[in-house]
Amino acid sequence: MRHAYLLTILICLALAGCADPMGGGCDEDPSAAECQGTSTANGRVTDADGAQTRSFGGEGTASAATQVQASAIASDGSLELLAEADVQADGSYAIEVPSSRDRLVLAAVDGSGEVLASAIHERSAPPGESTDVTPMDSESSLEAEVLVQMIAEGTAPAEANYADLRARITTEMAIAV
Repeated sequence: MRHAYLLTILICLALAGCADPMGGGCDEDPSAAECQGTSTANGRVTDADGAQTRSFGGEGTASAATQVQASAIASDGSLELLAEADVQADGSYAIEVPSSRDRLVLAAVDGSGEVLASAIHERSAPPGESTDVTPMDSESSLEAEVLVQMIAEGTAPAEANYADLRARITTEMAIAV
């Protein structure tokens, strides 16, 4: 009996872990109070993880990046530009984004607007607060690219599991792309 009880608890915990932690929110009800206003996303563009030529970060990315752009992923996989901010000389940035939004794509761009690296911002903070974003490097860029492609190919944004995606994409995989 005790083993059955423990097994039931373990199964419930495992299933709870499968639920989408980003469900609901401002994507479904943008008029909600927590969706009004902006929050700050703080991050860094890095030169980590190789020298790619296809907007996947790598050597020279931090010095070439002039701006960060925050975009929402539409249901067809297109990106809707929401905000822009300058990148500092050390690669850091602070960008004002809509509050309490799920799965924003932040992209570091050069002076001509070419995307150099990107990262997924899992959820922006409530109004007036701030959150940290995964550093932009080759791995985060590949994660963002795959997420956008999944949605473009028909995966519902609410069903695109970023935690699972992040666990599957490794630094070695990003370097190989």
